[in-house]
Amino acid sequence: MQRQPILLSLGMLLASGILTSCGPQFQTNYTYYPPESPSGQTCIFQCQNGKLQCQQLRDMEYERCIDRADREYYRCQDMNLDLPDKKKEYCYRAYCNDADYERCEAGYRSCYQACGGRVESETVCVSGCEQQKGTR
Repeated sequence: MQRQPILLSLGMLLASGILTSCGPQFQTNYTYYPPESPSGQTCIFQCQNGKLQCQQLRDMEYERCIDRADREYYRCQDMNLDLPDKKKEYCYRAYCNDADYERCEAGYRSCYQACGGRVESETVCVSGCEQQKGTR
């Protein structure tokens, strides 16, 4: 008897998730104004190196995830080879999120400003913008 409210709640949660995913999508664009001093420009060069290192680390983490997922998937398949059909385990490949560079970018912006540069941001609607205009 308690399952009906739970199923209804799950259905409402799913429906609200679908509706919010159809709303406007925004993107933030950044404009960089470098410092004029030579030491500030050298500092920014170090920020760029730090950002590249951060991105390389994220790429390596993604590749490790893919390698681990592949190893586990093929190990599962190999274990199933000698088993009768009724005892075979379902093998799936784990999902790996794409490398996320947002922390690298945020660190770069912070470093850039600490070097005396200026960073301006502008958030713009890139998708579903008609819906946003209709709700104003």
